[in-house]
Amino acid sequence: MADAADEIAKGNFNTVVNYSADDSIGLLGQSLIKMSNELDQNFKDINRQKLELEDYSKNLEKKVEQRTADLVKANEEINRSYQKVLELIKEKNEFLGIAAHDLKNPLASIKGFTNILLEDPELPAEMREDFLKDIMGASNRMFDIVTNLLDVNAIEEGKVKIKIESTSLELIINQIVHSNNELASKKEIKIFLQVDESNIYVKVDKNITLQIIDNLVSNAIKFSPPGENVYISYRDNIDNNSVFVYVKDEGPGFTEEDKKKYLENLHGYQQSLLQEKTLQD
Repeated sequence: MADAADEIAKGNFNTVVNYSADDSIGLLGQSLIKMSNELDQNFKDINRQKLELEDYSKNLEKKVEQRTADLVKANEEINRSYQKVLELIKEKNEFLGIAAHDLKNPLASIKGFTNILLEDPELPAEMREDFLKDIMGASNRMFDIVTNLLDVNAIEEGKVKIKIESTSLELIINQIVHSNNELASKKEIKIFLQVDESNIYVKVDKNITLQIIDNLVSNAIKFSPPGENVYISYRDNIDNNSVFVYVKDEGPGFTEEDKKKYLENLHGYQQSLLQEKTLQD
């Protein structure tokens, strides 16, 4: 019995007690065997639970790692979305600034032509009618600008509605020259239109193209000293199916920062045209 108890104490739970007499020693042997079996089962349960705990710990580590990776990915996505929002806000603010600037020119034209009509009641009927047409044209331009300005969804999505149509470039340029003559005359600035070909048609958004060129012309007048000249010219570039429009003044010129902003705005306009063309195709 002592040897059997010693083996059980060492962890040998398969120990056999070779004593079958039905007496107190036999009962003791049976108790030792029962205790050995229970200890064996308990240790097996402990080992099983230990393995389960180790497996759970490994799975937990994997889940934590996966969750951490998901959180990092989500954080990166949030940062990208935040940067996109900042870009859209910047684009919207720039668009609002451009729209506000664009509204000044037709407003100035309307004000100038209206003053002429009010100050000169003896104005010939034909000239009065021309001024009224100019006022109507400037009003229509303002309406188009405000319409785009109020299209909040288009602004926030970085999209502006563009209507591509075949338009006479001469008509656009003449309209710009006519609307800026009053501003130029106040500074004794002469606008010269220099063209080799007059009958050139372009596929553009008329209003946006008019705004772009009008901005250049009005700025050329604004920043030119009194008594200087402003030159507008355009020519057909048959090689790459495009048209070049030039606005030249005798003022200080663009700063490097102004050039950068202008090229960025021009690039954005070109991208919008490409997107619109893709949708139409």
